[in-house]
This record gives sequence, structure tokens and C-alpha cells, in this order.
Amino acid sequence: MANPGTPINHNVVVHYPREEVLRRLQMGLSGNVGNYFDGFTTQTDGVSSITIVRKYIPQWAFIGGIIGILLFLLGLLLWLVRTTETTQIFLKEIPGGTDITIRGIISQTQANQINMALSGMI
Repeated sequence: MANPGTPINHNVVVHYPREEVLRRLQMGLSGNVGNYFDGFTTQTDGVSSITIVRKYIPQWAFIGGIIGILLFLLGLLLWLVRTTETTQIFLKEIPGGTDITIRGIISQTQANQINMALSGMI
């Protein structure tokens, strides 16, 4: 059971090369192996962007499934419902550093992992 993410459109400039920023983000986000209710996967698209895809069971489907199990076994079908949210991180090399743009729908877990990965850079 997971809560929906929140929209994000954030831009920050750091004084590190793009390759270093990409490496730190990859390391920070790779620690998530995902779980059944709130897992996400990352994909690096070249050297300039990372796509994060999060698939989870919405809270209403989880609760409805439990109630449905008690009333009818059809409630198990609600646990097949998934919601997909996508976040993209774009890295643009600029003189003296990297411009980082984060757009999409992001969960609190993802936001924390990104903040920790970039913590020494900002």
C-alpha cells in the first residue's frame, strides 16, 4: 500500500561535472530494490538523463481487496490494480557545473534518495 506521489518541477545548479552528478544519482537510487507495494526502477538514458518509474498498489485497491476477501474472494482482483508514476532527471552541462532539472511525479522515498545523493553538491 502506497501513497500517491506529488508533482515536481525543480531546477538546481551544482558546481560538479555532469558525469559526477550522474554517478552519484545512480548510486543513490540503485539502493532501492523495491518492494511489493512501493517499488521503483531507474533507467539511465545516456549521460544526460535518468528515468524513474514507480509502480504501486493504490491505497483504495489495497483496502478494497481486504474488504473484498472478507466478503467475496473477488476482492483479490483489486490487488492486481497498479498505478504508474514517472519522474525524469535531466542533466545539462553548463560552464562551471551541471544544471539539474527534475520533473514528474515523485514519492517521498525517491525525493529523500535524490536529496541524499546530491547532499554534498548543493
